[in-house]
Amino acid sequence: MNDDSLQLAFGISLDEQMAYEFLLANPGSTAADVARDTSWSSRRAGHVLRSLETKGMASCLPERTPRYVPTSPEVTLDLLTARKQNELQRARTIAGHWQSKVRRSSSQEQPIELITGREAILHMFSQMHRSARQEVICLERPPYVMKPVYENFDAQRQALTRGVVLRTIVDASALDLSGRAEDLRKEVDSGNRVRILGGLPMKLVVADRRIAMIPLTLEQAGEVVLMLRPSQLLDALCELFEILWERGTPFGIAAVSVRLSEKSRRPIDADRLASLLAAGMNDKSIAQELDISARTLERRILALMKQLNARTRFQAGWQAALRTLAEGDSRDRH
Repeated sequence: MNDDSLQLAFGISLDEQMAYEFLLANPGSTAADVARDTSWSSRRAGHVLRSLETKGMASCLPERTPRYVPTSPEVTLDLLTARKQNELQRARTIAGHWQSKVRRSSSQEQPIELITGREAILHMFSQMHRSARQEVICLERPPYVMKPVYENFDAQRQALTRGVVLRTIVDASALDLSGRAEDLRKEVDSGNRVRILGGLPMKLVVADRRIAMIPLTLEQAGEVVLMLRPSQLLDALCELFEILWERGTPFGIAAVSVRLSEKSRRPIDADRLASLLAAGMNDKSIAQELDISARTLERRILALMKQLNARTRFQAGWQAALRTLAEGDSRDRH
C-alpha cells in the first residue's frame, strides 16, 4: 500500500513502507536488491533498511554482505502499537505538566476561574474540604442537580475529624423534600452546624475564606461553577453568609432543648415536632416527616403548646426556636 496511512498512524515513512513490503516478498534481500527494485541509490536503500532494523521491522543477517529479513506483520503491528502508546503516554505526561503550570499561574494571577463538568466540580468540592484547616461554610438550596452537598461525602467527615468547623444554611424550601429533614438531622449529629432560612439567594461553598465555589445558575449548578480566590467579592460573600447565619434558625434534634414530661407517650416524636416547627416546616411536610396523619399532627401540636405554655402554634415554634438558638450558640462557643 503506497500511501501515507502508516505514516499518519505510526510514523512510518513511505520509503520504509516500500522497503518493508519488498522484504516481505523477498526475504534475505540486500540494500542493492532494494535499490534496484525502487530505483534508489544503494546509500538510500541501506539507510532505509537500517531504519527498519532500528524500529524492529526487520533483522540484519550476520553475513559479509548484509541481508535483511522482515519481522512478521503481526509482531510488527504489536511493536508499532506499543511504541505509539508509549509516545502518547509521554505526551499526556508533558501536557499534564504544562496544564499544572497554567493552573498555578492562573491561581496566582486570576481571582476568578471557570470550572466545567460534573466530575471536575465534584473533585474541586472534595478538595476544598480536604484542604480546609479552619472552616467550611455553605449556602444550600433547591433545585438539586446532584445530591445535597454534604450528603455521603468522606471529605466532610475527614474535615470534621481534623477539627474543621462546618456551617450550613439550608433554604427552608428544602425541608419540603422527602427525607431531607432526616438527612439534616444526621448531619447535625455528625457535627455539621445547620441553620434554616427562607429565601436564600444563591448556592455557595467557601473554605477558610480563601476559596469559594458558586454555580453560575441554579439549574446548572452541577455543570458550570465559578471559583473565587481572595478578593473583595469573596470578602463580601463571606459577610453575606454571616448576616444570613444570624437570621437563620438552628436545626436538629441534638440542638433542641425542649424537654417534655415523662408522661408523654412518644417523647422522641415530640422533640422532633418541636425541631421541625422551629425550622419553619409546613404541616404537610411535618406530617410526612413524622409519618403521622394530619389529625394526629394537630393533636401533637396542641400537646406541645400545652407543655410550652404557648397560646398559639406560632408561639410554640418561636419558643422552641429560642431554646434551640440558645443551645446552638452555647455549642458554637465550645
